Amino acid sequence: MPPSTHSNKRKSILPLHIDTASFTTPPAQSNYPWRRMVAWKRQSVFIVFLTLFLVSAGLNIHHYRTPPTVSIVLSNDPLPPPSMPVLEHAIIVAGHAIYTGPPDTQSLQTDEHWTLEPYQKHGQVFTFQQHIQKGIALLKDNPKALLIFTGQKGKTKTKTKLFIFYYYYYYYCLFRIGHKVVTFFLSLSGQTRPAAGPHSEAISYWQIAQLLLVNATSDTLLPRMVTEEFARDSHENLLFSFCRFSEITGHYPSSVTVVGFEFKRSRFQDIHRASLRYPADRFEYIGIDPPHSVLGADDWKTGEALYSYGPFQKDKYGCHGTLRQKKIDRNPYRRRHAYRASCPALVDLLNYCPANNKLFAGLLPWDKGLF
Repeated sequence: MPPSTHSNKRKSILPLHIDTASFTTPPAQSNYPWRRMVAWKRQSVFIVFLTLFLVSAGLNIHHYRTPPTVSIVLSNDPLPPPSMPVLEHAIIVAGHAIYTGPPDTQSLQTDEHWTLEPYQKHGQVFTFQQHIQKGIALLKDNPKALLIFTGQKGKTKTKTKLFIFYYYYYYYCLFRIGHKVVTFFLSLSGQTRPAAGPHSEAISYWQIAQLLLVNATSDTLLPRMVTEEFARDSHENLLFSFCRFSEITGHYPSSVTVVGFEFKRSRFQDIHRASLRYPADRFEYIGIDPPHSVLGADDWKTGEALYSYGPFQKDKYGCHGTLRQKKIDRNPYRRRHAYRASCPALVDLLNYCPANNKLFAGLLPWDKGLF
């Protein structure tokens, strides 16, 4: 069999060609610069949003972790320097009622000239005067003491009675004490038209003190008798009086005497003083109770335990429940003190309202003997 003609033919193989230029030469740049612009803008927007998110998160964390602070705005309202920086001792007399009668000592004895709660009638008005007289006596004995009458404004039963009281009291002071004292009286009351506004327990006690003063000593004692008109309960009677002392002297009292009812002694000594962490060895309480009572002394103690000592024992700073509601009810004219501005060393204590009745642990002016 003859050999196939196809067996002698060689198949042609095409040479393999590899273009190495594609490995060594970079690709040509895009002819569309707008694409690069769009990509850059997208990255910028992402960076801006990321920055805003981080800043917002940081501010929120700082807000919830940092305790709130009070911003004190200093207005163009100048105050004179403290008038009596040499005083060291605070005598505090808390007000319990408002006198609306004429300026004579006989009228002071009758209930009809006072705004009284039902339980205060039949014997307590004489004790109110004893508290005032004791405060004056202590002031006479200590030339470095400041007497503070403390008590919030309350509603009087009739404006007519209040007007009559102011009218007679003005002329009584004018002829007995002198025009200088009357001017001080009017500026202290804060009312340019006596019949138009409310009257405070503190002012009422201050006026009664003028009736009880002797002419020979009034000029020396009067400058050291001031009022505190914002306290709505016994805790604030003590705390706000510290602030008032600071406003007058520029510092805090190195010793304190409180004049009040004997059955309130435990409340002031064991709760209020302790809640302010004021040194026990620098605190004195003088208790004077009414000579008699229709209810009896046992009922006083029972009422004190149920309605005052007991609630304050569970709520030292009086800022929850029934004690908070009492403050609202005792502020009919919707007034607010300015001690956060004038008493900055106690601003944290003034704002303190713990949910667990925990004792205030911040720095106080009387810590380590600093007053």
